[in-house]
Amino acid sequence: FELALDKRPVARDGAKAVEIARRVCELTQWQNLDALDILAAAYAETGDFAQAEAMIRKAMELPLGKLPTNIAPLEDRLRRYKAHKTIGLPAPSPPVLSPTASP
Repeated sequence: FELALDKRPVARDGAKAVEIARRVCELTQWQNLDALDILAAAYAETGDFAQAEAMIRKAMELPLGKLPTNIAPLEDRLRRYKAHKTIGLPAPSPPVLSPTASP
Protein backbone atom coordinates (compact mmCIF):
# COMPACT_ATOMS: atom_id res chain seq x y z
CA PHE A 1 0.00 0.00 0.00
CA GLU A 2 2.62 2.52 1.06
CA LEU A 3 4.85 1.74 -1.93
CA ALA A 4 2.13 3.11 -4.21
CA LEU A 5 0.42 5.71 -2.04
CA ASP A 6 2.86 7.15 0.47
CA LYS A 7 2.65 10.92 0.70
CA ARG A 8 6.43 11.15 0.56
CA PRO A 9 7.54 10.63 -3.07
CA VAL A 10 10.88 9.22 -1.92
CA ALA A 11 9.05 6.37 -0.13
CA ARG A 12 7.01 5.32 -3.18
CA ASP A 13 8.19 2.53 -5.47
CA GLY A 14 5.57 1.90 -8.12
CA ALA A 15 7.35 -1.02 -9.78
CA LYS A 16 7.72 -2.91 -6.50
CA ALA A 17 4.12 -2.03 -5.59
CA VAL A 18 2.89 -3.46 -8.92
CA GLU A 19 4.86 -6.65 -8.32
CA ILE A 20 3.46 -7.18 -4.82
CA ALA A 21 -0.12 -6.08 -5.56
CA ARG A 22 -0.25 -8.23 -8.70
CA ARG A 23 0.79 -11.25 -6.66
CA VAL A 24 -1.91 -10.53 -4.07
CA CYS A 25 -4.48 -10.22 -6.87
CA GLU A 26 -3.37 -13.59 -8.26
CA LEU A 27 -3.60 -15.21 -4.82
CA THR A 28 -7.12 -13.80 -4.32
CA GLN A 29 -8.17 -14.82 -7.85
CA TRP A 30 -8.68 -11.16 -8.81
CA GLN A 31 -11.68 -10.97 -6.47
CA ASN A 32 -10.35 -8.69 -3.72
CA LEU A 33 -11.41 -5.06 -4.01
CA ASP A 34 -8.55 -3.67 -1.93
CA ALA A 35 -5.92 -5.63 -3.87
CA LEU A 36 -7.30 -4.44 -7.22
CA ASP A 37 -7.52 -0.87 -5.95
CA ILE A 38 -3.92 -0.92 -4.75
CA LEU A 39 -2.74 -2.52 -8.00
CA ALA A 40 -4.48 0.28 -9.92
CA ALA A 41 -2.73 2.88 -7.76
CA ALA A 42 0.59 1.12 -8.27
CA TYR A 43 0.16 1.12 -12.05
CA ALA A 44 -0.68 4.82 -11.93
CA GLU A 45 2.44 5.45 -9.88
CA THR A 46 4.53 3.84 -12.64
CA GLY A 47 2.78 5.97 -15.27
CA ASP A 48 0.79 3.06 -16.74
CA PHE A 49 -2.58 4.78 -16.56
CA ALA A 50 -4.21 2.41 -19.06
CA GLN A 51 -3.57 -0.51 -16.68
CA ALA A 52 -4.62 1.63 -13.71
CA GLU A 53 -7.95 2.30 -15.42
CA ALA A 54 -8.34 -1.38 -16.32
CA MET A 55 -7.75 -2.51 -12.72
CA ILE A 56 -10.13 0.03 -11.20
CA ARG A 57 -12.78 -1.00 -13.76
CA LYS A 58 -12.17 -4.63 -12.84
CA ALA A 59 -12.66 -3.70 -9.18
CA MET A 60 -15.92 -1.93 -10.03
CA GLU A 61 -17.15 -5.05 -11.84
CA LEU A 62 -16.82 -7.30 -8.80
CA PRO A 63 -20.05 -8.92 -7.57
CA LEU A 64 -22.20 -6.61 -5.44
CA GLY A 65 -21.35 -8.43 -2.22
CA LYS A 66 -17.68 -7.56 -2.71
CA LEU A 67 -18.23 -3.87 -3.43
CA PRO A 68 -18.77 -1.11 -0.89
CA THR A 69 -22.20 0.49 -0.87
CA ASN A 70 -20.61 3.78 -1.93
CA ILE A 71 -18.48 3.39 -5.05
CA ALA A 72 -17.90 7.14 -5.43
CA PRO A 73 -14.25 6.81 -4.27
CA LEU A 74 -13.63 4.22 -7.01
CA GLU A 75 -15.27 6.47 -9.58
CA ASP A 76 -13.10 9.36 -8.37
CA ARG A 77 -9.96 7.28 -8.79
CA LEU A 78 -11.06 6.25 -12.29
CA ARG A 79 -11.43 9.94 -13.19
CA ARG A 80 -7.95 10.65 -11.77
CA TYR A 81 -6.39 7.83 -13.80
CA LYS A 82 -8.12 9.02 -16.97
CA ALA A 83 -6.58 12.44 -16.30
CA HIS A 84 -3.17 10.76 -15.77
CA LYS A 85 -3.03 11.63 -12.09
CA THR A 86 -1.75 9.37 -9.36
CA ILE A 87 -3.32 8.87 -5.94
CA GLY A 88 -0.07 9.39 -4.01
CA LEU A 89 0.06 12.94 -2.83
CA PRO A 90 3.22 14.99 -2.66
CA ALA A 91 4.59 15.79 0.75
CA PRO A 92 3.52 19.19 2.01
CA SER A 93 5.86 22.00 1.16
CA PRO A 94 7.70 23.63 4.04
CA PRO A 95 6.27 26.99 5.02
CA VAL A 96 7.73 29.97 3.25
CA LEU A 97 9.04 32.50 5.71
CA SER A 98 8.84 36.13 4.79
CA PRO A 99 11.97 38.10 5.26
CA THR A 100 11.90 40.19 8.37
CA ALA A 101 12.66 43.86 8.22
CA SER A 102 16.05 44.84 9.49
CA PRO A 103 16.09 47.56 12.16
